[in-house]
Amino acid sequence: MSHSYSPSFFPKVIDKLPEAFYIQGEFPLFKNAHDVIKTGELLDEGNYNYALLTGPQLEDLIFCLVYRPSRAVVDALLARISTRILGLLWAFFQYHHSNEYILELLTEIQRYHTRYEFKENQGQIIFLAGFLNDTIKTPAEIALSGFESLDSLIKKYDIIAGTPYWRDLLTYFFIKSPPALMIKNFDLLYKLFRDFPIPVSVLLNYLNSLHVEEFSQDVSQTVIEKIGFPGETAFWDTYPVIMSLKITDWHKINRMRLVLNAGSKKYKFLSVYAPYMQDVFYNETTGIFMLLFGSFNIADDLTGDNFFIYCRNHITSLALTNLSALSVSHSAKDFMVEGINDEYMSVFLSGLDLMYAKEMFDILLKISDDYRDMR
Repeated sequence: MSHSYSPSFFPKVIDKLPEAFYIQGEFPLFKNAHDVIKTGELLDEGNYNYALLTGPQLEDLIFCLVYRPSRAVVDALLARISTRILGLLWAFFQYHHSNEYILELLTEIQRYHTRYEFKENQGQIIFLAGFLNDTIKTPAEIALSGFESLDSLIKKYDIIAGTPYWRDLLTYFFIKSPPALMIKNFDLLYKLFRDFPIPVSVLLNYLNSLHVEEFSQDVSQTVIEKIGFPGETAFWDTYPVIMSLKITDWHKINRMRLVLNAGSKKYKFLSVYAPYMQDVFYNETTGIFMLLFGSFNIADDLTGDNFFIYCRNHITSLALTNLSALSVSHSAKDFMVEGINDEYMSVFLSGLDLMYAKEMFDILLKISDDYRDMR
């Protein structure tokens, strides 16, 4: 028998491949309730020979644990458990980890696990199944104890990123996490905040336990993007003001970091005073960087790392366009030693000048008393 070649044949085959082959993590998303009902109905007839169930029918029964649950479904899967079925069941569990029939089945598998032969990592899963009343708390507490890393546990237990189980495990971990562990797992915290509604209890721990300079850029930016900036959304009004102050300070520091080198003298000096800043601006046209403190302001053209310009009053149009054209004849040292407070003054950040700069800022911002007249 001869067969004629059809160009459309292979694309059709390729289109069908996802229906025939899928990885374990894709399985819970592969079928719907309507597709599995008929397989579940087979068991209603009673005395059904479980040995006659095909592979696809066994897969259907995993879905029946949620969409058409019964003790018969549990018994059928228990009778035909295998490494493949356990792997698919574990993936399915992570989308329905509170389902009583899945919990019942996993509990019985764990109870009689010596009867079966599983892969090495599935033995770890069976161990976890022994804690089904605390499947979230148990691995999270292990990670919190420092005995094993959160990343390691996720790999060991084949926990699928983005599932409800993964979400709840990370949420529990980060609610209880001390600063060092939270910082170590910023990548997972970012993914949790990015992929799900931000758990308020986790956000509270993040803002309360970390210093502003320890905040993650990705995590903090995601908080602002999803919740909104303090003053622009009512969310922040519900919680202690320190939370909104911290995220606001981080935002100002981050805007500084985008312009100044985070390792520069200017950044290290000015970031300390972020809580006192009213706003941060960078004029891309003129290249002038501005920090507004209210009682005074700072202007910088970014030509060097050792100095910037102090502006006693509002930043003038000249300062906004050409700092080199300003008449500047005194510095922070003159402010401290001579009591001079010109319209514009240089602030140097090297040697003893750095000390004068700090003293000047502390006096201007009323962080410390003005003791210049006492010298």
